[in-house]
Amino acid sequence: MKNIATKSPGSERHKTIHPPAPRVMLVDDSGISRVLMARWLDESGAQVVSQASNGREALANIASARPDIVLLDIEMPGKSGIEILPLLREASPQSRIVMVSTLTQRNAAITMEALSAGAVEALAKPNSDWSGSSVAEFRRRLVETVWGICQGSEAAWPVGAAAEVRSAGRAGTRRARPSIVAIGASTGGPAALFSLLKHLPKAPRVPILIAQHMPPMFTGLLGTHLTRQTGISSAEAVHDDAITQGQIYIAPGAHHMSVRRAADGTPRIRITDDPPENFCRPSVNPLFRSVADIYGSAALAIMLTGMGKDGLEGTKAMRAAGAHILAQDAVSSIVWGMPGAIVHEGLADDVLSIEDMGPFVADLVGGS
Repeated sequence: MKNIATKSPGSERHKTIHPPAPRVMLVDDSGISRVLMARWLDESGAQVVSQASNGREALANIASARPDIVLLDIEMPGKSGIEILPLLREASPQSRIVMVSTLTQRNAAITMEALSAGAVEALAKPNSDWSGSSVAEFRRRLVETVWGICQGSEAAWPVGAAAEVRSAGRAGTRRARPSIVAIGASTGGPAALFSLLKHLPKAPRVPILIAQHMPPMFTGLLGTHLTRQTGISSAEAVHDDAITQGQIYIAPGAHHMSVRRAADGTPRIRITDDPPENFCRPSVNPLFRSVADIYGSAALAIMLTGMGKDGLEGTKAMRAAGAHILAQDAVSSIVWGMPGAIVHEGLADDVLSIEDMGPFVADLVGGS
């Protein structure tokens, strides 16, 4: 993680770059949590510039610490994480806030509120002690998230390449109304989804399927929040659900979601616990591949903000099938990894800011 290099897309003037070490503030009332997270981040090359055991300490120190990322616990003495979140954002607008908490129903609900209020990501701490099998996965996700957000929109690309691929996208392509919309998202995805889907009619004339990288428990709550904020019926998908227009289906955490055709010819939801792809489950790839297979050129694929390249292979299948492909642009993405990968490969028909994407998609899908 200390030396992050990127390959040139072909021009000699593109240079390999090394993003600066992330500056991290840890806000957690658990001493052992702070010690372990600080050690893991230090070993990855990140700088832990400040630690706080409660929100009051964090608020007092954030301006001088100037962190790129704040890892914020939910349950703390005094002001909770959700209460201190807007104050931290006001005191340090440039800091990205990641919620970190044990995975309970209550904490998951609060975390979804935090994601709606400006937090960019959520990590689930191990529920019991720090010696179980889940610790290694938490450590991997912690380090990956901190460095991924630090790389941000531009640093994950060779110098000059990001501007070139952004300008390669074009807004304004118009096609026939799609029969289905498939969306992939990761870091920063919930806020992007809210921004995109609020522009759609409350009864869109197509089904919308979403693969958002999230743990179990969060995905069901995401459906609740989407329904509340957009007015569109949204829920965690269930195996063998019939796919109907006007409904949003969300891939359940820890499961892949895809589409299959039933014996009577109707398209239905398929939920599996097949192995992760790109360390992700749900992964965007199974969704996109299956939608390409069933719907072909009648599909609309949308790739929103997220780190890594999950969904790239699925987007290639979409492209081969003639689907219309949209990608979020670098400037409006929290991390321009997933959308940047498909733009860099020349797969996107249109590259749009999240503010422009909602009206664009609304015009494409229509509604009653």
